[in-house]
Amino acid sequence: MILGHPQTYGDARCSSNFLSASLVTVSKLEAIVPGDTGYDTARRVRNHQIDRRPAAIVRCESATDVARAVRLARSEGLGVAVRGTGSHVAGWATCDDGLLIDLGAMKRSRIDQTMTVRVGPGLCWGELDAMTTAHGLVVPGAPDPAGGIGGHTLGGGISDLSRPYGLSCDNLLSVDVVTADGDLIQAGPEQNDDLFWALRGGGGGLGVVTDFRFRLRPVRQLVAGPLVFPEHLVSTVLRKARDWLESAPPAASLIAIVWNAPALPFIAKNLQRRPGLLLLPSWSGLPDNAEVALAPLLGRPAPVFNGIHPMSYPAYRQMLQATIGQAGPASGGRAELLSHLSDDVLDEVVTPWLDTNPGCSVILRSLGAAISEIPSAATAFAHRNARWLLELSPRAGAAFDDRALSGVSLGPYLNSLSDPSQADLQAAYGANLERLGEVKKRWDPDNTFCFGPALTS
Repeated sequence: MILGHPQTYGDARCSSNFLSASLVTVSKLEAIVPGDTGYDTARRVRNHQIDRRPAAIVRCESATDVARAVRLARSEGLGVAVRGTGSHVAGWATCDDGLLIDLGAMKRSRIDQTMTVRVGPGLCWGELDAMTTAHGLVVPGAPDPAGGIGGHTLGGGISDLSRPYGLSCDNLLSVDVVTADGDLIQAGPEQNDDLFWALRGGGGGLGVVTDFRFRLRPVRQLVAGPLVFPEHLVSTVLRKARDWLESAPPAASLIAIVWNAPALPFIAKNLQRRPGLLLLPSWSGLPDNAEVALAPLLGRPAPVFNGIHPMSYPAYRQMLQATIGQAGPASGGRAELLSHLSDDVLDEVVTPWLDTNPGCSVILRSLGAAISEIPSAATAFAHRNARWLLELSPRAGAAFDDRALSGVSLGPYLNSLSDPSQADLQAAYGANLERLGEVKKRWDPDNTFCFGPALTS
């Protein structure tokens, strides 16, 4: 049995007029239904290719509102979709014919004296960063500041700080959840631990998280910056960067982009609009150790531009946004978790990009270190032994030969699956899929949260 796919829920749909009246008079909630002013705006998600029409949209401001909405959906025979910021590329934050619970107004957050922060599900990472970095503290989060806290964390959460501090879900201490029965509970290591296990990488579809409690990390400054290389050095430098990272400390991270270089200030005009390589190394350890740690990337062949320097964490995030944001659209692409970056992958997948559509790009993000220190069965995120995340832009993906990845791809990254098949989801969950199905049966046996990742039992 497949659980979690959008499907007909109950014997019949109630009319929009009756549903709206029920929401207002019975549950003390206001609904936006088809035909209402603002409905078409309210139903949209960030991926504009997703065009779905919920039976009703409820904007919640508290966990009590969420519980009322879930109970009402069950009484009316409607499946439930949940939206935080609506940024998931697969469109799991909306639905056809079901009840869409909109958490966008739930932005409450506070830092505790115990080096933790409580975060509402309507907050995006840029908003959280603005609050925490003012105190020199960080939660490892999504590369995109407009990305939502909830979807990113529930899908595992690869971050630019994942090598030293793990995935976003690894920094999650507990959650408040409204269950399929409409009950508000807490899940953590000591209570409802099976649900807590599944929410760290399972992608959702088990309840509505109304509060996230994260561990904070002290990060005020990094040593980082762009290194620019021309086309003829792409293959050589990628091999050098790969070999460097094999023995680099966890404080060292790397993002590599193969692209047609955009018109960025640090890229010489004669290299703009031409194929090339950008390395974005970073060092989050003691600044005095950065020079030695990053030195192997600066030797022969040397970059034509070296922009490495100490910078604040907010400045680092701005740099990433300004550069990676030029590498192609976020929706519709592929992202594969690789066990290693072999010469075959570099020769048959990455460097052949130079002969394809010039609008394509390839992004490599370094993993391992703190991610791999946690056992694969400890959370629902399965592929702890991945060493690289390979991201292909939509146009690049069509030109690449999947056979080159067959020996090194562990599976796709759940948060980047724009149109997941059941086979994709099985590969993403890996050996944890069976346990996820068991947790789904316990916490949502009637499949109330049917618009989201498919969990198979």
